[in-house]
Amino acid sequence: MITETQGYLVHHVYPELKSPHPILRYQAYQLIDLYADIVGQNDEASRSVMALGIEALHEPDILVRCAAAQALNSVAKEIMHPDIFAPKVTQIMRDLIDLASKVQDSAFVAEAIETMVEAFSSSMEPIALELMQQLMQLFLKNVHEAMEIVAADEEESAFGFAETA
Repeated sequence: MITETQGYLVHHVYPELKSPHPILRYQAYQLIDLYADIVGQNDEASRSVMALGIEALHEPDILVRCAAAQALNSVAKEIMHPDIFAPKVTQIMRDLIDLASKVQDSAFVAEAIETMVEAFSSSMEPIALELMQQLMQLFLKNVHEAMEIVAADEEESAFGFAETA
């Protein structure tokens, strides 16, 4: 079953990561997120997926960026390739923080940030202050939005924001 799924991913899903159509790239990253454990078993495939996922964090389409962040996080939890992430960790962190500021429910982005910090904490020392300032601004923005929602008496939405914050 795993071999068949790997074959399906290699022949039908991975090529869609380079599709000119955002919806196909989005769906490909969703499948990679779903089958991260299988992707992680193939060293060459996981390296390729990670490299393309890092590039996808610059996508103009926000859905593709979100799906790529989730897939990157899932695959990185299965198998971390420091040679791919380490040289780009500063830009990856900036991209993830930027993404978190653009989506309402950024819990999955926070999880991806946590994965990167755990794996590359020593590499982040030079940019730690900048990252903390950006995270603080994002946190304050979320708190401000939550307070506005509470003031408008939308309790259910406020709980969602509070959980994310």
